[in-house]
Amino acid sequence: MKIALVTGSNQGIGFEIAKQLYHKNVFDLILLGCRNVQAGKEAMQQIISSPPSSSTKLECVPVDLAKFETILLLKEYLQSHSYRLQVLINNAATASHGPSLTRDIAANTLQVNYFGTKHLIEQLIDCMVTNGEARIINVSSMMGQYYTDAKSQSIKANISSMKLSDVDQLANDFIEAVAKNQVEQHGWRNNSYAVSKLLLNTFTQIYVRDVLPKTITMNCMCPGYTKTSMSSFKGTKTPAEGASTAVWLATDSSVKNETGGFYQDCKKTHF
Repeated sequence: MKIALVTGSNQGIGFEIAKQLYHKNVFDLILLGCRNVQAGKEAMQQIISSPPSSSTKLECVPVDLAKFETILLLKEYLQSHSYRLQVLINNAATASHGPSLTRDIAANTLQVNYFGTKHLIEQLIDCMVTNGEARIINVSSMMGQYYTDAKSQSIKANISSMKLSDVDQLANDFIEAVAKNQVEQHGWRNNSYAVSKLLLNTFTQIYVRDVLPKTITMNCMCPGYTKTSMSSFKGTKTPAEGASTAVWLATDSSVKNETGGFYQDCKKTHF
């Protein structure tokens, strides 16, 4: 049975990813991972009622990346049903719209966008298929690219020798710098969302290099500036357009063996 799991799929880009995968009719089952199960069930009904029809089954499963225990419960659920994932799309994320960056904002953003996503990948690796068809797609952002700020340049220069524990330490260092109001003094960008995606991109490259089984591929992608609640519905792309690259990475045969890359508009670009 071919199964895909999409997190954060009750709205926005995640909803459109699940919807497009459903209408491609290439999976037997698509799991909608959501914090709010009721919202997930409503999204599921919207997808089912949208044309054209599909033989793919949908199921809503609870998971909250801010709560590690829900990740463990999801793993137990998959194992108890003998569900093996062919595709895992890590779309769930958060972004603050507050006027200033606080420690709480930084900690919550990194917990969901970096630590939570990392933990989900680490826990669900054992739930992926082992036939060489498994793919993991991390919905990231161009905001997480290696820009000219000192911390980005330091990571870029040293990534070949970095370990996963180094990325965790960077995350904690950023939160501490925010708490001390010393973000720019320590070479960071003053944007917790951008930093969370910088760390996710860095984690992806190191995890692919050092840990990920060769039977699984993992790539990052940027949906572009998309009109969703996260962007206060501002942007140049619709959620459907923003979802397209993730769907392509999950299903297209031309990228079946591609791993450790960064993509936008169905094209490989640089981290």
